[in-house]
Amino acid sequence: MRRYRGVTLTVVSLLLAASTLVFLPGISGPFIFDDFTNVLNNDFIKLRTLDWQSIYHAAYSLKSGPLQRPIAMVSFALNHYFAGGFSDPTPFKLTNLAIHAINGLLLFWLMRLLLVRAAQLRIIDPDHSVWVAAIVALLWLIHPIQLTSVLYVVQRMAELSALFTLLGLVLYMLGRLRLVAGLPGGAGLIGVGLIGCGSLGMLSKENAVLLPIFMLAMELTLFAKEWPWSLWAGLPRRTKVILTACGIAFAAIATTWVIDYALPAYRYRSFNMLERVLTEGRVLWYYLGLIFIPRISAFGLYHDDIALSTTLFDPWTTLPSLLGIFARSEEHTSELQSHVRIS
Repeated sequence: MRRYRGVTLTVVSLLLAASTLVFLPGISGPFIFDDFTNVLNNDFIKLRTLDWQSIYHAAYSLKSGPLQRPIAMVSFALNHYFAGGFSDPTPFKLTNLAIHAINGLLLFWLMRLLLVRAAQLRIIDPDHSVWVAAIVALLWLIHPIQLTSVLYVVQRMAELSALFTLLGLVLYMLGRLRLVAGLPGGAGLIGVGLIGCGSLGMLSKENAVLLPIFMLAMELTLFAKEWPWSLWAGLPRRTKVILTACGIAFAAIATTWVIDYALPAYRYRSFNMLERVLTEGRVLWYYLGLIFIPRISAFGLYHDDIALSTTLFDPWTTLPSLLGIFARSEEHTSELQSHVRIS
């Protein structure tokens, strides 16, 4: 790894410069939409002093989500305090840009670690890993689909959630690689990544609930032959059935709780939960299309013209979009697992 140190420093500098140059022209833009309801019109965020009581009230001043997103709200409050008010949106957008740049560096670090493991499994040439990771991070940093995440102030909630999720995945990979190498401290790093970063991410925005799922996906694709998965083959059939049943039961209980929690909000929407889930399949393909074939005209703030999927066949693209997602997920999983078996 030492021979790449100079290259890594160069790549980090270029990534920071690229993210700054791309989004800096937009930092003078105004506050918009939910910035007003969640930030500007929230009196608790308007800190005058940094005493504990004021910070606490600012942290729990948003009634959105089960955890109220206190870390994001404190960041807005501190922005207000040090900027001297809401008269200039630039400090708020600069903070978003800084978080975005940090996330890009974390993504670069995570990709380096993933590619180290891929090289161990002989999936990729280790000499190419730095540049592959750099290209992935650069494309992620400067892609126009990131526009609203960076320049829409209230989207800092998603940015902070992504920051702690990426940091959690980095710690997980560092710990997992230490365990594979037989070095101490691996389990501790994984625990800090899962519990510590996962909690901080959830307190920023609930997107971070996906962190353990990301970790599990990495386990099943890159560490399928390592402990504890290597123990599975030696377990009695009855034990396997019991463990599988417990996993399914836990997933069912968690899904039921999420549905029960979310259902009341649909009383005030023009669509129900099933219609939303069916529509999301088409929306996902829409965004994938924008990622691979960016169209500047499609990166506006309004996307209210997407038709609802009321059934699997209305519109007709609903079913193919869902089948396509499941098919692609299964194909990628099979490909990665075949690489592991070959290695």
